[in-house]
Amino acid sequence: MNFVISQHFNEIKYRFLYIFFTFLLCFIICTIYSESIMFFYVHPLINLTSMQGKHLIFTEMSEAFHTYIFLCFFTSIYCTFPYFFYQFWAFFIPSTYQFERLQLRFLSFFFFTLLFFSCIIIYFIILPEIWSFFLHFEKKSYYFNLQLEARISSYIQFTFQIFSYFFVLFQCPLFTHFSLNLNLLTISFLVNSRKYIYFLFLILAAFLSPPDILSQFFLFSLIVFMYELCVFYSCFYDSLRERIKTF
Repeated sequence: MNFVISQHFNEIKYRFLYIFFTFLLCFIICTIYSESIMFFYVHPLINLTSMQGKHLIFTEMSEAFHTYIFLCFFTSIYCTFPYFFYQFWAFFIPSTYQFERLQLRFLSFFFFTLLFFSCIIIYFIILPEIWSFFLHFEKKSYYFNLQLEARISSYIQFTFQIFSYFFVLFQCPLFTHFSLNLNLLTISFLVNSRKYIYFLFLILAAFLSPPDILSQFFLFSLIVFMYELCVFYSCFYDSLRERIKTF
């Protein structure tokens, strides 16, 4: 018994070492290509402006250095996450039943699909809309000029916050799955409370998006689509669970 436990602990230790060295390698590569990675995150802003006479600034001596470290660190975490997930899968999957493996494969595929589409939508649609709204506050008038001189640290941190918020939003179907498994949610609640939840979504879209009708409508439609996807998945999952019980 003790031998088996020690084997498991040794395997966990080695897998965490693999993950650590993979993260370290990713961090070194990100550090080497830090300017290219910075350009990737700044690109949505550059597309909206010609950047003539505009700069991303830093106001403290070490701010640019800390921003590059922050950028490389979190980019390395994102790049290492699929490998971490693989190590987690490889450790636990031998102890599962066949139907559990099928369910985990489906959930894993669903998770990474949502993650991929969330990255595409955030980078190409949501971020440009947000920066476009804030750039509208630039003014050139007879009385004064108001121009953007963004701090690089604030820009990068705000960009990562937006990615984090919408990553969570796009994982709502998975949260619904686990809530149904734990009997925290029911299909009748999701269906009967739809109009009240839509009203809350409308308020949420007004707070999260710029005060522009098209942006608010797009975000509201996106949240409603995710909610309806949760309802559809709940019905599908419930019918599948009932069929399994009958066999």
